[in-house]
Amino acid sequence: MEASADEILTAIREHGLEGVVGKRKESLYEVGKRTGSWTKHRVNLAQEFVIDGFMPGPDGLDSITFGYYATTEGMN
Repeated sequence: MEASADEILTAIREHGLEGVVGKRKESLYEVGKRTGSWTKHRVNLAQEFVIDGFMPGPDGLDSITFGYYATTEGMN
């Protein structure tokens, strides 16, 4: 099935999806490899966080440190 970029973006937003994975038409999925032939494009405005470390406590976690990934794209 083929669709325009506008049609794809509309469908992504209508279904509340995070984004879309784009790939070269002739590329194959290679388990565990990042070849650059497949790329993830986020559409929503959610933020992803990364857990940097934690301290165990008597009832689970006592403390946690985390950060977020920021790109320099669009920054001056």
